[in-house]
Amino acid sequence: MKRAIWFIGLALLLIVVSAASAAPVSAQVAQGANAWLGYYFNNMYLQGSPVFTREDPYIDFNWGTGGPGGGIPGTSFSVRWLRWLYMDRAGNWTFLTITDDGVRVWVDNQLVIDAWYDQPATQHTATRNLTQGYHLVQMEYYQHLVNAEAHFAVSYGAAPSPGPQPGPQPFDLAIDTRSPYFSKGGDPNGWFAFANGYYGTAFWTYNNAYTQYRYNWARWMLPPTRACYYEVSVYLPHRVATTRNARYWIAHNGRYDARSVNQSVYTNQWVSLGTFDFHGRGGEYVSLSDVTGERFLSTVLVMDSVNFAPRCTMW
Repeated sequence: MKRAIWFIGLALLLIVVSAASAAPVSAQVAQGANAWLGYYFNNMYLQGSPVFTREDPYIDFNWGTGGPGGGIPGTSFSVRWLRWLYMDRAGNWTFLTITDDGVRVWVDNQLVIDAWYDQPATQHTATRNLTQGYHLVQMEYYQHLVNAEAHFAVSYGAAPSPGPQPGPQPFDLAIDTRSPYFSKGGDPNGWFAFANGYYGTAFWTYNNAYTQYRYNWARWMLPPTRACYYEVSVYLPHRVATTRNARYWIAHNGRYDARSVNQSVYTNQWVSLGTFDFHGRGGEYVSLSDVTGERFLSTVLVMDSVNFAPRCTMW
């Protein structure tokens, strides 16, 4: 009997502790508020009392190696944001986050994004069918080491399916091989032009196994523009490329990211390299060299158009 009472007491204690450590209740943030209510913790686990709370009009932060304020350093911190968002129509709504590191998102107390792990700046999306009216949204974020950033957006409609992307849309920035923002270099005798590129002209070259003298390279510069997240896509024409390891480098906001593309499996398609943050002040670019790691002069790489599609946050 005593043991049963002890187990019941322990269970009740665990319930109380769990309730105490749960996310703040919706009553703590008012419908119609013009900002997120943010709770900032000096640990990665949202534990204890927050160091400070504040109203954030947007979740759109790139702290770099700095902290969010209030004496919190640039590593090992966490944030919980709450807000009632008004959906002006019924239907599918897509929630998007880009974070470095972990993120979780709840909509009406249902977990819709769960990426609670260390990661570079990475995009996650979830689509839910919602009624018109207010819906409680909660986002949790933690930062471990190096760069810290957290972004949130919501838009009406379903998220685009992964894979090859559509062509340039209004407000996109498409750089083709005739643009003054395109350049190439290396061995002039190693470049070959052909006419079935996206805008009529593209180039191809044979691969190098490793970096060596006068290797061929191409670069697509992003023109000076507004700071934003841009989805970067490359166009691969019909039946030209054979390389399985085209290594694109994306220089953005003081950082470099690499993406490998098997060019041989695409034909007349735009292929997304991912979404990256650009400061827009100039000097940012996408580059591709003929260095693939494959046997020397055994494959063909294509250099055609690159598209920068804005994916700026809304909330």
